[in-house]
Amino acid sequence: PEPDKYYFRIAHNISTDKNDLDVTSLGVVSLKNNMIGHADLTYLGSDKDGDALVLDLGAGIAFNWYVSPYLSIGASLGYNWDKDEAIAAYFPEVGVVVDFSRTFGMSLSARRYYSLYEQEENMVMLGLVFRD
Repeated sequence: PEPDKYYFRIAHNISTDKNDLDVTSLGVVSLKNNMIGHADLTYLGSDKDGDALVLDLGAGIAFNWYVSPYLSIGASLGYNWDKDEAIAAYFPEVGVVVDFSRTFGMSLSARRYYSLYEQEENMVMLGLVFRD
């Protein structure tokens, strides 16, 4: 079945004093009825842990309006080329997708990565979304 809304998303997080992880992701988000699904190719940059590329997949519940809040759970699987090792994590995510026009909007989300590296990582992602 075709989704009600289908977005291309570009999102970014900047490291803080508590973590040195920079996150940039490109992906798709689909909303159908009260469900959300997303798939993102994500670059993780860290001075301490090295650079990695991961695939994030997630699904959850959403309210499909002009402002669409959602709650989802996801998993990440990827490769850290500085440490030459595979990495995996899982995360809960809460966020919102806002339509400014028929083709353009923004996303704001908060994730808490578990089992990514040695500690839990909290991320606040700000992004742009585009749809046809």
